[in-house]
Amino acid sequence: MSHILNPLERSALTALRDGWIATNAVSGLRFSRRPLESLRTMGLAIVTPSGRNDRQFGYAIAADGWRCIYGFTREQLDSFPDTAPAPFRVWQWPLAELPRASAA
Repeated sequence: MSHILNPLERSALTALRDGWIATNAVSGLRFSRRPLESLRTMGLAIVTPSGRNDRQFGYAIAADGWRCIYGFTREQLDSFPDTAPAPFRVWQWPLAELPRASAA
């Protein structure tokens, strides 16, 4: 069963798309830690140490987070020419199954 991300989860995933968020810096954002934890539970975000300080932890977008937004992982997006695909209109996880063409 797919879960359609609510507006706070979408805001949190968009923020993660733009960069790493320290766990102690969540209070300065437009959302609480709850949507970030929801994304982590779904596998769309991970908790990881900072690249500069191994004792500071924060949230980062996971490969499946990119797939939820665009349908492709970050590596796949980076391999595209200068224009990236537009984000999906409805962000849901897991992704909806595409209808399979029937073999005739």
